[in-house]
Amino acid sequence: MTSPRSRFSAIRWSLKSTSLESIYEHPFIFASYIQNHQAKLFALTAEDKPQSYHQALDINEKRLDAARQSLEQVDVVGTHERYEQLLAELRRRFGWELPRIPNRNVTSSKEAVPASFRSRIAEDNAVDMEFFRYATCLCERRLAQTRSDED
Repeated sequence: MTSPRSRFSAIRWSLKSTSLESIYEHPFIFASYIQNHQAKLFALTAEDKPQSYHQALDINEKRLDAARQSLEQVDVVGTHERYEQLLAELRRRFGWELPRIPNRNVTSSKEAVPASFRSRIAEDNAVDMEFFRYATCLCERRLAQTRSDED
């Protein structure tokens, strides 16, 4: 899981010569990859008859609850901020030895992003921000349970 701001930065990196605002305001990119994207992926159901993950979907409270329930069904959940913990859990649970993956989303200079634009991203993705907080709490709860089980 990544925060909406981190996900938007990754999209921005792939479209280097385009301004942040232009990418953000592009109707297809916004609806398909940005607006509450992670909650949408976990809230989609067979009844939605999705043709792809690009499908636009309004995420209301009922959909957010469905996304939370779907996330609870995932055996191992991790966040970008706690990537090392995710790898450790995969090693512990499944015996996987995963090679170190180089960070390819590295720029030599950081583009200044106005606070107002950061706020706009957070507001436009309020459901995803809540879903990310839920995922973070789920990770913490499961880590605490694992530590308790090991004691």
